[in-house]
Amino acid sequence: NFIQTESLLDLETFRCDIDFFLPPQLRYSSNMAHEAQNAFCPYIDNFSINSEIIGSEQLVEFIKKAIIQKYYIIIDVNTYFISAYTDKAERLHDMLIYGFDDSEELFYIADFLKNQKYGVDTCTYTELINAIEHFEDRTWKYYPSGKSKLSFLRVSSQTNYLFDVKKFKNSLNEYL
Repeated sequence: NFIQTESLLDLETFRCDIDFFLPPQLRYSSNMAHEAQNAFCPYIDNFSINSEIIGSEQLVEFIKKAIIQKYYIIIDVNTYFISAYTDKAERLHDMLIYGFDDSEELFYIADFLKNQKYGVDTCTYTELINAIEHFEDRTWKYYPSGKSKLSFLRVSSQTNYLFDVKKFKNSLNEYL
């Protein structure tokens, strides 16, 4: 599930044909936003909210509850405040949160963390809060609202899904 979710996000679905769930007439629609494409997927439950709705004091608990309910969280952060990123410039980026360790107060994250190579690492609860708060005190070119967005995705329990290995191999070869 983790690999499938990340494939949908990072391989730019419409250009790489990694959209294993969209009907052909929707696959290459150039004006369809990323959020809209997920709305057509019967295999993924998803929703998005701005972080200001939750508030930084409740953000950690909200994310933990979502993970317990089997959601992956994609969240906009200022990467400067998360030690797992080696690029120490203030940069906006969306990262994936896929787990947590309450005893260590850590989230398990995935992104292009070290030397722009995709990998997994951890960030502390405090780092995440700082990365959100410092995201929201800046004006970002591609995020004019200045608000960090959280997107929640999980495999739908209402639909059966048969993974198409042949189509995946072809899509991956096209991407590479």
